[in-house]
Formats: sequence, structure tokens, C-alpha cells
Amino acid sequence: MNEKILGLYLQEIFSTFEIVHDKKVPNSNVLFRPDYRIEELVLIFEFDGYGHFTNIKTIMNDKIKDKLYKKMGYTVIRIPYFIQLTEDVLKFIFQKYNNSYNYKTISSTYPHGFIDKKATPPSCFCHQGILNYKNYLNVYQQIPNIISDINKSLENLINSVKNELLIIPYKNFI
Repeated sequence: MNEKILGLYLQEIFSTFEIVHDKKVPNSNVLFRPDYRIEELVLIFEFDGYGHFTNIKTIMNDKIKDKLYKKMGYTVIRIPYFIQLTEDVLKFIFQKYNNSYNYKTISSTYPHGFIDKKATPPSCFCHQGILNYKNYLNVYQQIPNIISDINKSLENLINSVKNELLIIPYKNFI
């Protein structure tokens, strides 16, 4: 999952709406530019890549942006890099806004978690990144297989590097 792929999903799901990519919110003094925005639905979509868990400045800017966007009336939907847009996830996130769409037609079959060899594991997250990670796990835990997929991916990484501390920051983290 990445920002570009998120945009393709949004274009498919919200094909009747204009999707604005990487542009300032109109009529505002906010200098930030959301990844994607749908004005008619007052929605903002942000893809949270590795830096949103490892770079404290990025994380603090996210908190500021979310507060500002919410104050302007937007709903902010953040999707982290370790969550794939499976049918269950698509329904969980988007059905509220488009309940007639057949999400199965575009759903990903790629497993959730830290599958990509270049994926930054939780051991590299800063303290606030760990808190954000735990928050995402709480939000998405109601969707079948997400937590087990993520845990399995972490176990596979631990087995491949033979050192738990290179993958998770401390015992009983997950």
C-alpha cells in the first residue's frame, strides 16, 4: 500500500466525485496539503507511510493538521502502510460514504503487516509512533484477520533476523 495506490482506490470508489490530490484546502490559511480530498463529502484521506511512525516532526504535524481539518468540518481518514485495502477494510472505511459499491471487485489480497522487505518494523518507531501504531491496532482490531496478519508478519521478521529486538521495541509489545 502506498499513497498512489490509495488514490487509485479512491478514484474507483468515488468515481462520481472530484478527488483533489495534494492541494491546499480552499478558503483557508492552512498551509498543509492533504493527500486526497473530496470537497462534496467533506473528507480528507491521508496515507501514513513509514515517516508517520518514525519522525516526531511528521507525527506532530499530523496532529496539527487533523485538528485544523476537523475544525474546518472535514472528516480525516488515515490509512497506515501496514494495513491493506482488503474487502473488509474497504467496507469498514468507506461503506459509510458509498454503501452501494461492490468492494470485492477491487479488494487487495496482499496480507496486512510488515511484508515488504523494506517495511520499517515497530522497533524503528519513535515513542509517539508506537502510540500511533497501538491506536491503529485498536481501530482496526474489529476487522477479521488484521491483528493476526500483522502478528504473523512480525513473527516472520523475527524468525528471519533471529533477533526480536530488531523487529519489536520490547517484549510483549504486540
